[in-house]
Amino acid sequence: MKRKVSDIKNKIEMPIIRENAMSKKNDTKNRYLSSGTVIAQGVYSKLMILVGGINTGLFAIAVVMSFTMKDEELKEGMPVYVSLMLLFAIPLILGIRKGRLTDAARRYETIFASDRDGVVTLEELATQTGKNGKKVFAELEKLFRKGYFRGCTLQRGGEPCVIIKDAMEGESGVGFASVTCRNCGAVTRIRAGSRGKCNFCGAPIADSVE
Repeated sequence: MKRKVSDIKNKIEMPIIRENAMSKKNDTKNRYLSSGTVIAQGVYSKLMILVGGINTGLFAIAVVMSFTMKDEELKEGMPVYVSLMLLFAIPLILGIRKGRLTDAARRYETIFASDRDGVVTLEELATQTGKNGKKVFAELEKLFRKGYFRGCTLQRGGEPCVIIKDAMEGESGVGFASVTCRNCGAVTRIRAGSRGKCNFCGAPIADSVE
């Protein structure tokens, strides 16, 4: 009887343990990505590609048919077909761009997650992604502005870099410093020994290394 009770208890506990383990795994996997934004942008991107792609294809077929078939009605409607084809090509292109932006966010997130000092420089990101620094910075500005990331901030002033707010255990405070703004008194974290801007009032701040 005791053995049966123990078996039943184990059967109940095991799925709970597995569920908790999966939850922790997902949290670690998307540590610096805003899941809500990524999901919403992903759905929006696929919807735009689907609607734009189907309609662009249909009107492209109509344009081809108006050229090849001896149908006066089709030929008369060709300007309309061309206009609609170009119109629906817009959401198709935008959807593809949104998809690429989401892919870029996932790529950057894996780099942030593997960081060991709490600061990811623009040079490091450019090296790991194979892109030039200006393109990386432009992408990061857009991604941060659209709310793709959490738990990190983009330092624009001084030497541009991404500062990880919730550095891994045992690494907090390494590589960056908390600087008090002389203008408003707010505290902003910037890379140690660098210059930046206050996150609250925008005044220039600096970490002096003695």
